Amino acid sequence: MKWVDTITNLMNRFAYGILFAMMMLTVTDVVLRKLFSKGILGTLEMTEFMMVGLVLFALGRVERLDRNISVDLVMKHMSRRVRLMVEMITRLICFIFFSLVTASLLVYAQAMKASHEATVDLWIPRYPFVYAAAAGCAVLALVLLMKCLTDIMEFKKSWNP
Repeated sequence: MKWVDTITNLMNRFAYGILFAMMMLTVTDVVLRKLFSKGILGTLEMTEFMMVGLVLFALGRVERLDRNISVDLVMKHMSRRVRLMVEMITRLICFIFFSLVTASLLVYAQAMKASHEATVDLWIPRYPFVYAAAAGCAVLALVLLMKCLTDIMEFKKSWNP
């Protein structure tokens, strides 16, 4: 599905931008601390938020390209049908899990927005970052669902040679 690739590619590009911004923030903070003995206020807060965005925005693309870590010590000895079935079931369980995580993050973000929760140093509202995390999890769930449906079609083909 082309539109899923477009979404995951776009979010992955955001992850690239976040990584670059995090690197620049960290380097600038270290240089300022070494030269002037004074760093940037809130660097740790921003780096923590950026790290969450970096990971969650890249997860969908990583799954889409099958670049995740897998241990196949046992599975490589199984037949193709068994491997397909295990992958299908695993992706379905992961889809359900990340769908629930997305829903929970959306509820949590709404509660944070209502309570006006903010960071300690910079007083930045936290809820937009939780919504961003929910978006990353939602895209990952979408990719998992798409791959699960593809596995189901491939599994059906393997029964009807």
